Amino acid sequence: IGYPHGCLEQTTSRAFPQIYLEDAVEMTEEEKTRVRQHITAAVQKLQGFQLANGGFSYWPGQSNYNDWSSTYAGHFLVEAKQKGYAVPDGVLSRWAKHQDEIARNWRYPASADARSDYGIYQAYRLYALALYGQANLGAMNRLREVKNLSPAAKAQLAAAYVLAGRQDVANQMLTANLDDPGSLTSDYGSPLRDRAVIASALISANQRKLAAPLVNKLVDEMNRKAWLSTQESAFALIAIGRFLSTESKETARFSYTYNGADAGDQQLSKPSWLKQLKTNKLNGNQLAFKNLSKRTLYVEVTAQGQPKEDKMGAANNGLVLEVRYLDNEGKPLRVDRLEQGTDFIAAVSVKTTTKRYLRDVALTQVFPSGWEILNERMLEASGQSFTNSVSDYRDLRDDRIMTYFNLNSGSTSTYYVRLNAAYLGRFYLPASAVEMMYEGSMNARTQGMWVEVVQTGGV
Repeated sequence: IGYPHGCLEQTTSRAFPQIYLEDAVEMTEEEKTRVRQHITAAVQKLQGFQLANGGFSYWPGQSNYNDWSSTYAGHFLVEAKQKGYAVPDGVLSRWAKHQDEIARNWRYPASADARSDYGIYQAYRLYALALYGQANLGAMNRLREVKNLSPAAKAQLAAAYVLAGRQDVANQMLTANLDDPGSLTSDYGSPLRDRAVIASALISANQRKLAAPLVNKLVDEMNRKAWLSTQESAFALIAIGRFLSTESKETARFSYTYNGADAGDQQLSKPSWLKQLKTNKLNGNQLAFKNLSKRTLYVEVTAQGQPKEDKMGAANNGLVLEVRYLDNEGKPLRVDRLEQGTDFIAAVSVKTTTKRYLRDVALTQVFPSGWEILNERMLEASGQSFTNSVSDYRDLRDDRIMTYFNLNSGSTSTYYVRLNAAYLGRFYLPASAVEMMYEGSMNARTQGMWVEVVQTGGV
């Protein structure tokens, strides 16, 4: 739920795994209510991405639908409706009509790179349509004839056949080795994401035993604490949640005390139990846990917080990030001490040191609370011309601007923000950061610093 970007894919990824929480995790009524609010908010927000033709755009206001994410968002809405959430019938019927038109007209490109698997787009689309109750058997049969379909595409197509009432066809398709997802190049794919796709499809195809070893691998990957893309996390959690929801329910008992307060005996009837403990002090908190049953229980205690200041240094990993501050005439300006009321401009440039074309690059600029972000149109009224590079979307919030764009090999993109030193005091200017949204190893950041806003004449 903490994903920072508001695109179609991340909005869906925030909410989708939460559909399975009540099946897999013991929760209080308050926690259930919060989860339901998250899912309801996502359902409402996604409607703002839908185009007139029924597809979904990647960013609000765009005119083109996004292939994978459009299926992904519709898939989530179908499952949310099946779980009892209020999803307008018109939204789903328009989406299904658009998906069906694409499915009927889809053909595997004759010029497709041998390493690519365009079939996964069609397989996922057909699975989502079958889940909605509108299986397109003609398109399914055509896709089934394509040679060298990836395991992920094959598993999803098999699951579509099961939903269409053809378990016999699915069983024939699932005899091949599905453990290795292979090398896939779908927009947001990776071996981990596609292994999760396979596991989830196998569960839908009533092949729980085939899914079990894949789910175990997903659990191991999630426990490594390595960087995971939103697609990897979401699909892994979806597969694990589905798997847990089909497990036999075996109860367990335990008790715990926290800072001397005895919570009494607890009963666990679902695979996981989660409790948020209120921390009354920074250190010296004590938790004692006792297992009162014959089942083995695994206890994990996690703590999170926000440091007073960011002590991480600058970094450049495949991307280079430079932030300059300018006055209205475009001349360099120091910002460690500014007079109250000063208007100035932050110019941030991003360039790539690789020879690749980079998609879905996300730039995040967070500003101190003593500075205010001014209307972008005021850039045009300043004494100097400041023209932003092309971007897919800019998300302006109270204290930050998030810019999303693609980057050509060896190119540089520059974006400007007009600011005002509005409030007196000493404030922390967080680091600016840029990263590829689906490849965390490609990133860069600046060094944070303290800044002051002083009275006029006080510099």
